[in-house]
Amino acid sequence: MIRVLEIFGEPIGYGGQESYILNQLTHLNCNETIVFDFLTPYNCSNTSIMEYARNNSGQIICLGLDFMPGKSRELIRKPLRRYLSGQRYDIAHIHSGSTSVLAIAAQEAKRNGINKVIVHSHATVFSFGIKQKIIRYIYGKQMKKSVDLYCACSRDAARVRFLPAVQNEVKILSNGIDADMYSYSATTRKLIRNQFGIDENCYVIGQVGRLSKEKNQLFTLQVFAKLLENIPMSELWLVGNGSMEQTIREEAARIGVSDKVRFLGTTNKVGEVLSGMDAFILPSVYEGFGMALLEAECSGLPCVVSEAIPAEVIMDSALVSRLSLCDGPTKWASGLVGVKGARTNNVSMEISKSVFGVRHSSNQLAAVYGVHTQ
Repeated sequence: MIRVLEIFGEPIGYGGQESYILNQLTHLNCNETIVFDFLTPYNCSNTSIMEYARNNSGQIICLGLDFMPGKSRELIRKPLRRYLSGQRYDIAHIHSGSTSVLAIAAQEAKRNGINKVIVHSHATVFSFGIKQKIIRYIYGKQMKKSVDLYCACSRDAARVRFLPAVQNEVKILSNGIDADMYSYSATTRKLIRNQFGIDENCYVIGQVGRLSKEKNQLFTLQVFAKLLENIPMSELWLVGNGSMEQTIREEAARIGVSDKVRFLGTTNKVGEVLSGMDAFILPSVYEGFGMALLEAECSGLPCVVSEAIPAEVIMDSALVSRLSLCDGPTKWASGLVGVKGARTNNVSMEISKSVFGVRHSSNQLAAVYGVHTQ
């Protein structure tokens, strides 16, 4: 039996790294017996991952620390060491948007005898300055002594977490999705809109992602306010939760659009919600990959996104418009007005056959783990 520990450097919620690993493991058909446990120093709210672990002889391990962004991540070291000292794992696969967490977890995994230690970068940063380079240097040196394999969702995500000397060693793993889960359904669209009491002619703009500064929902509100001047019968759906939720709600009230903004929280049925939308917006300040955009494209939604979204995730250039955040809310709103009624149905098949299809990406991960797929 092969035992794999998936270590998450943040609370296990509904973010991109959780979606990535769940998508792959769900489709990872291996001849060998392989069991996955999931560890976070904090807490777990992702019911889909809980269910996966329960149905596949795995465990969810929450070390119970308070998540304090900006504080030293060295606080996770001793609790992680205590847990690992009494366990036996063959592989540790570490996921985090923090360079220090990747290094700390790798050190503790190797110290406790885990044979194969993998670090996986899922995000970039807004500004890669002197501070970020110093962090990369210090923790990159630590990683070199403990890491067996470097992985990233993109070259940019690799560059900001790993030393220049190891860049040629980094394996880029595709953030593959199950296209069938996100394909557009007219039936689902009608059900979702009836559930919310929304007229078919209402123009629904959506954004999926953590409610945080980097996802830039405050800018989305400004864009939406301008959109309402052109298309009064519109709604904005925000899918996700996060530390900025109260601030976003207050801003929506301040600019007078709160009655048109629907906060949907986290959900494991993003594909169904996407079917209910008419257009997608993603004004991220930075992105490691942009899985939410890939899902929206799969649903055939016309998308208006920031230039921070990596170009490689754009499957249909006619469907996706990239704008600078410097262009301002008025130009972004004009972009959304211009794509009204432009939904298409021909992208999901293309995605399923590409490197972003889950069959390809799950086979990639199986190769990383050194197991054979059926």
